Amino acid sequence: MKKNLYTILFIILISLTLTSCKKKDADLVASFYPHYDILKNISKDKLKVDLVVPFGCEVHDFTPTPKDIEMINKSKLFVYASDKIDVWVKDLINTNINYVNLSNEVTIEFSDDIGASIHFWTDTLVFVDMIDILKDEIIKIDPENADFYTENANNYKTEILALHDELVSFLNETTHEKVIYFAGHDALGGFSHRYNIEINSLIEHFSPEAEQTIRQIENIISALRETNTEYLFIEELTTPRVAETIRRELQKDNLDVTLLELHGYHNISLNEGKRGVTYADLLRQNIKHIKQAFNWV
Repeated sequence: MKKNLYTILFIILISLTLTSCKKKDADLVASFYPHYDILKNISKDKLKVDLVVPFGCEVHDFTPTPKDIEMINKSKLFVYASDKIDVWVKDLINTNINYVNLSNEVTIEFSDDIGASIHFWTDTLVFVDMIDILKDEIIKIDPENADFYTENANNYKTEILALHDELVSFLNETTHEKVIYFAGHDALGGFSHRYNIEINSLIEHFSPEAEQTIRQIENIISALRETNTEYLFIEELTTPRVAETIRRELQKDNLDVTLLELHGYHNISLNEGKRGVTYADLLRQNIKHIKQAFNWV
């Protein structure tokens, strides 16, 4: 009798252990970082949020795994940017998935610029609109915690808008020419238009697959030399080999150029992901670097 009791208790214990070890399905799934950041900041610990494109990975040429697809199908809400950038999504979406295509929900003021239209989240005020859109979607899923989600969304909007106002105020006050030289792709159109900053990109195309030519490198070197510019901006999550080459070339003319990152919010590194780096943190860093560049004498 005791032996049978011990056997039953052992089976129950094993069952409870296996249940506790089972990974909970994601409630909310984002295709990549910007909307993942919003979902996390609104839902906090109330809902489980997951990401399809891992931290540190390139967004544009990503291909999901069967595990990613299963995660999306089991979620309560799947959020993606657009069919143009999340090109893999169109083969997955069906009537059984509750999803939001953000490009169909946000208002894009600078839609005549294809790069700005595709990378709409680089416009700070569009990102604020995204917060409201996703807050409403989360409340539909969990209406009992509507006040909690609303408060979190409003707090995050307040933080982002304060940074926006800080940058606008600085740009209105500075007498420095609002021009940035960028050793990367033309993927910051929304940011450029919003703040009336001219961004001269090394590669005049928004796709990361477009490669720089010798002529383009020579052109940006000439522009930096002629304007005596001391700062060159670089993309996130890339090894700045070309920027370093440009910097060394300008050193021959005794022009010391400092490299500064101008983040496009596409993705963050694995280490930044572990630290919980937010869009607000990246915007704060961009503002710091722009102030540094525009205040040089």
